[in-house]
Amino acid sequence: MEQKNFFFSIIMAIYNVEEFLDEAITSIIDQALDFEHHIQLILVNDGSVDASGEICLKYKEAYPENIVFIDKENGGASSARNEGLKYAKGKYINFLDPDDTLSPSTLLKVYDFFEKNYSKVDVVSIPMMMFGKTSGPHLLNYKFDKTRLVHILKEHTGIQLSAPSSFVKKEAVKNHFFNEDMAYAEDSEWLTKIIMKRQVYGIVSEGQYNYRRREDASSATQTGKNDKKWYVDYLKNFSRELINHSITTLGYVPRYIQYMIAYDLQWRINIEDRTDVLTDNEVEEFFDLLERILAFIDDDIIFEQKSLNLHRKYFLIKLKYRNKKNVFKKIFLNRNVNLYFKEKLINSMRYEAITMELLSIEKGILTLEGNFGSLFDAAELEVKACVNDKIYHAEKIDRTVHNLYCLNKPVKEYLGFKVDIPVGELANNSNIEMMISSNGKLIKVKINFGRLFPLDKHIVDFYTKNGIGIYFDHKLNNLVVLKDKNQIIRAKEKRAQRRFKTFNKIGAEKASNVRKIMEHLYKIKKNKRVWLFMDRINKADDNAEALFEYAMQQNDGIKKYFIISKDSPDYNRLKKIGPVVAYGSPKHKFLHLLADEIISSHADDYVVNPFVNMRKYYKDLFKFNFVFLQHGITKDDISGWLNKYKKNIRLFITAAQPEYESIINGHYNYSKREVILTGFPRFDKLVNHNHKKILIMPTWRNHLVGKINPQTGKRDYSPLFKNSVYFNELNNLLNDAKLINEANEKGYEIVFFPHPNIVQQLKDFNKNSSVRIADINESYRDHFNNSAILVTDYSSVAFDFAYLKKPVFYFQYEKNHLEKGYFDYNSMGFGEVIADKDALVDKLINCMENDCIMDAKYIDRVNQFYKYTDKENCKRVYQQIISLGTNIKEGIKK
Repeated sequence: MEQKNFFFSIIMAIYNVEEFLDEAITSIIDQALDFEHHIQLILVNDGSVDASGEICLKYKEAYPENIVFIDKENGGASSARNEGLKYAKGKYINFLDPDDTLSPSTLLKVYDFFEKNYSKVDVVSIPMMMFGKTSGPHLLNYKFDKTRLVHILKEHTGIQLSAPSSFVKKEAVKNHFFNEDMAYAEDSEWLTKIIMKRQVYGIVSEGQYNYRRREDASSATQTGKNDKKWYVDYLKNFSRELINHSITTLGYVPRYIQYMIAYDLQWRINIEDRTDVLTDNEVEEFFDLLERILAFIDDDIIFEQKSLNLHRKYFLIKLKYRNKKNVFKKIFLNRNVNLYFKEKLINSMRYEAITMELLSIEKGILTLEGNFGSLFDAAELEVKACVNDKIYHAEKIDRTVHNLYCLNKPVKEYLGFKVDIPVGELANNSNIEMMISSNGKLIKVKINFGRLFPLDKHIVDFYTKNGIGIYFDHKLNNLVVLKDKNQIIRAKEKRAQRRFKTFNKIGAEKASNVRKIMEHLYKIKKNKRVWLFMDRINKADDNAEALFEYAMQQNDGIKKYFIISKDSPDYNRLKKIGPVVAYGSPKHKFLHLLADEIISSHADDYVVNPFVNMRKYYKDLFKFNFVFLQHGITKDDISGWLNKYKKNIRLFITAAQPEYESIINGHYNYSKREVILTGFPRFDKLVNHNHKKILIMPTWRNHLVGKINPQTGKRDYSPLFKNSVYFNELNNLLNDAKLINEANEKGYEIVFFPHPNIVQQLKDFNKNSSVRIADINESYRDHFNNSAILVTDYSSVAFDFAYLKKPVFYFQYEKNHLEKGYFDYNSMGFGEVIADKDALVDKLINCMENDCIMDAKYIDRVNQFYKYTDKENCKRVYQQIISLGTNIKEGIKK
């Protein structure tokens, strides 16, 4: 047998990676450096329960002299790597992860570098390129400017954390094993201690480590934040250990180690809330440890971190100096306030900017809303508007959903504000200056504009509504209000149209032409009102359709249109009710710019913005009020999505008293002015026909589905869906033999109505002839009316079904994926909560045997929950929308 001269021993710790293992092994076999002569591959199967072991044996049989196969009980990656080290014969060692790959020339390039610099380094590293769910260079690739040596005491930012993308001399590894008690950063701790011995390592820029970001986010680096050990244990075993090791070996903590610790801390500091992972005591332990660790990290190292915003850096600095006095100091000047840290200026109020987010003109009041974020304490500040030397005090607005947190500890509280300025008190050409009051000092600050504010500094810096014109004065950094004939605004519009033609950017020239046409359409429209109704892009049959049908019967002179995709089966059906316009068509977009009200059961961006990325050229022309009819009753806390400063809902329609109160009293930032309790329009169409049908209708899971196409409203297929608990539990229920047999025997039809967001995943389900999968275009209402039993999980369809006082079963086999709200399923739900599939099947059979009658206690809950059951919901909603027309213009004089 030929004696092998192994240059490299590649050790793979393998656990349940059958999907990726072939690719990883092949990338080693296909190296430019001859595999059979110079590469040893050690495959350590760490208790895999999939086909990983069989794949390893296949390659072992093909290359018996090169491949070592070790089959062991599961002990973790460190245990597997340590076991593999016992068999390593190569001159250089590497720990390729079994779902990653090496580029073909990597080993040859690394070998050449090592041989030229053998006496200088023990470690050589290569760049990492991500692929899979995310792609592109790793954040630490900046140091790979060329192939060279990195002296860690001179180049503190040149940190190397990854052992898999590094190669280590075998002689440097002797008696140096991975810490098997560590769940995270064990390879970084192992590698760093080796690098610290020589205080230099090599980098080969021509090599490449291909680092897979799994689509199902199942790798340790992707799931760590959901594990307790990623927090306190990590600080103890990695951060604190490297500090102690440095002090023991060097007598101090070098800036290289400081930077490494700070860099890896960033991902934990950016975690907002982990109350579902850590107890209060564990959070306190984390911050106690963190404070002690920060004592060994220089201030400038903290400020150098690129993945922490300024507020989070300041949070760490304040934590570091929590018990020290006179570290921070404010100095008040004539027209400014400066904030100093250790005598160094870190924030100056006059250079800060207020963000304007919303503008409205109603009932003779011009209202400006926004937020102010700076390093200054929001509790000590006030926002004021100065109009021609008159001061208007702003109301402070809670901005909980905007605030920043670290593991639920406040990092930064934003100062929300709302200032009302009577239009009658404004002269023509009135200047509005935004001021911050601090300790009695008024400081003028800059103005920025948020996404929903109709002005933009760079595209369109003017706006008109209800006879009032507003523009941004760039030189003075003021808003200017015009009340007379708006010659300035008209001139600005003409300039914008000319400027767009010269932009040489996608959509700009078209926008110029559209804006010119809009000038004529506004003259034709005059005071006529335009309402646009919409459910989903490709499906109606929801609150908007029900209200549209009612509104078309009212002789009110309002132009009403229903917006839906021309490809939808509902398109032609809706024409029997009233005018229908194809979503995304030129007519739709012109009507959108003419609309007084956009009325929809959905609050997604495609409803309020059919222009997608071209919105920037038109947002000042969005003059509509957004009326949100809701798709289902809001039972969970979704204020992070639906709050006023993200959606600016003018009328928020609700159907139940607890729901109404949860929105008024929650962090949505809406008041009784916007939130209305009327009942849902579609409830007027609910009629109990009660046929023998079991309706299975769960909600969806955002993290399991592909991205939505803004043009079609459809989602991409996701390969990770079929591996989820959600899919498996649902698929097992739909194919349960006992349920199917009993339903057939009793004459019941079983219908599975998938959520529209999982339709692209239907091919994953096992089909059987006894369960009908409803077409997505079928009527929800017809299924509610005609079914006898509903099975759901957390879907709001239960509210429609319970409205008819028919039995509901909540199949909740996993934790609610939504933020918990006021609705408790056990005490408020309209049916039993069941976690076990077999138990659910027994309950369904029992329900069929008892003629599908809702229990009395659930009937009582239905009666207490709903405000209205009089089938006049459409009327109440219609009247509320009608009233918007008079409320908005009241008191405005041209």
